[in-house]
Amino acid sequence: MRIMQYNFKNKKVTVMGLGLFGGGAGVAQFLARQGARVTVTDVRTATELSPSVKQLEGLPISYKLGGHCDEDFVNADMVVVNPAVPRDSRFIRIARDNQVPMDSEINIFFQLCPAPIIGITGSNGKSTTTTLTGKILQQQTQRTAWVGGNIGKSLLLHLEKIQPSDIVVLELSSFQLEELRNAQTSPRISVVTNISPNHLDRYPGMIEYIQAKKRYCCIPKTFGLYHSQL
Repeated sequence: MRIMQYNFKNKKVTVMGLGLFGGGAGVAQFLARQGARVTVTDVRTATELSPSVKQLEGLPISYKLGGHCDEDFVNADMVVVNPAVPRDSRFIRIARDNQVPMDSEINIFFQLCPAPIIGITGSNGKSTTTTLTGKILQQQTQRTAWVGGNIGKSLLLHLEKIQPSDIVVLELSSFQLEELRNAQTSPRISVVTNISPNHLDRYPGMIEYIQAKKRYCCIPKTFGLYHSQL
């Protein structure tokens, strides 16, 4: 089984950024079930994160909520960073300064997923496009289609069921696409729905935002659909 190649068992893993959109909770569950010693940390409180915390009930996970602690980024074997965490975070610098490997939920999934992946991004309409694409593929190809990603569902928890003959459809945010660049990987097929001003609190301007959407998908310089053999 591909998962075992990563040998998370007994590794100290800090999940930075639990969030409320499924990725943080999904990777925390996945790592805990693989035997990792998981610490979940977030600047928000347990009350603010209660829907995500509830998903982790019964799992051997430690929590540092309401703020981060330096030690969780110094004494870890790995830090899994939520894509929404600012790249200039002091705690990311601490991990780097201490040679602690960093990864993300979406990167781990891409590395372990045995099926071809279709990635869908854009400023608006990507959730609808992702959902409809999954339903069309399920009905027209007679292959199992898995839908997840930024749509609020981590597929890490379904890895053992995903077969090489299946198709995976992921909604991908610009933040997640940045993480894929770092891992030097990309979807088999990429779709960009549209581009309009968004997340300009993170990017210096529209050019940088567009590049985050364009450069890290497996697409040519013009927007559209890149097709290869599924």
